[in-house]
Amino acid sequence: MRKLLARRSGLGIVVGIVLMVFLMGFTIASGAAVAEAAPANPHISNAYRLLSRAHYVLRVGSNPTQPHRLAALQDVAGAIEQLRLAVAMNNNTLPPMEESGTPKAPAAEIHHHAWMHDALTQCQEALTEIQAAPPDSGAHRAKAIQQVNAAIAQLQLVVNE
Repeated sequence: MRKLLARRSGLGIVVGIVLMVFLMGFTIASGAAVAEAAPANPHISNAYRLLSRAHYVLRVGSNPTQPHRLAALQDVAGAIEQLRLAVAMNNNTLPPMEESGTPKAPAAEIHHHAWMHDALTQCQEALTEIQAAPPDSGAHRAKAIQQVNAAIAQLQLVVNE
């Protein structure tokens, strides 16, 4: 009888240890899943939102064949991609963005330059946000800054026409 009880308690200990290891592994894996879904740095999230808005405005603004506008659109798209890469490198996520609306100007003043002024303002604000974010090891932040600066230069050419 003692041998049977000793076997049962030994088996119970082994099952208990296996169950504990399983639960610890599950807890660690759950924590990793939560860490993967962490939001991006607030400055990067804000810059992403602003650049998404600028991208939308540049796409729907008038005169789609204007070369400086097209160059600015490509630069903004490149900066957005650099922000995505920086966020992915840290296993974080960016908020989903909806692109819509009209430029921030009175209805009577909405014309080509109003759209381009809006995109320029969005890019300038995004640049401030990116510069406030901590550097990343992949230099994606620095590349995004370069591309936003290039977009700003192109938009200033459009606005000054």
